[in-house]
Amino acid sequence: MNRFIRAAATTALIATFLSGCSIAQPGMPGKADPFKELASITASSAGSWTMDPPSLAGALPNTTYTLYGEGKKVIVSAPLSHLVLTGHFTSSEVFSSASWADDDSSKQLGENEPADTRILHLGFATNEVIAQGDGITQPDHIVVSLTVMGDQDANAIGQSLIDIGETVLFLEKPYAPSKDDGWSVSLAGALIGRLDPSGNITFPILSRLQQSSSGTFGHVEDTTTLSILRNAAAKPNVDVSL
Repeated sequence: MNRFIRAAATTALIATFLSGCSIAQPGMPGKADPFKELASITASSAGSWTMDPPSLAGALPNTTYTLYGEGKKVIVSAPLSHLVLTGHFTSSEVFSSASWADDDSSKQLGENEPADTRILHLGFATNEVIAQGDGITQPDHIVVSLTVMGDQDANAIGQSLIDIGETVLFLEKPYAPSKDDGWSVSLAGALIGRLDPSGNITFPILSRLQQSSSGTFGHVEDTTTLSILRNAAAKPNVDVSL
């Protein structure tokens, strides 16, 4: 499933160096459960991880993880997220579809052609910036990139995310400032939270991962509150050596 990790483009830098459902068929009637559907691609991506952050606070931009190689040479040094927001999804479109060969080469396909993966681009309207990494500029319009399996109903998943309403996102910055690059969801796509009117946040994809046999991200709580995240985000920067 490494080709799906590359397609997802979620946490690729950290996942590479630190390495570390029923499926809706296209055209099926009924409303998709976006978290159930997204958990399948997240599980395949997260399977290569060997590091769990100690908590949701450890995934905020003020914690940097540095991996050292021989002679204390820095291999990679980065946070697990660059921007943490509240808000809601406003739009969704299938940006690209692809099939993948055994050598990880890909072929771009049309939206309605059978594919291994599809990339959704979702617009996101921000209500509050909970945390922002050093040097990170929040754009006026956030585009979030999510990968879904090719046999899932991408349009239904996108619409279901819009219908959720208030959401919390931990995001990684795009690799290049291009219209083709969306912000990726942190921890292989797991950190999409549902925010209720009382300020409680639940992370359904984390819950599903932790209930699975893999136990991926088992140290990360799947519920928190806005006040807890705000307080954690206000603390001084922390460097963690690996």
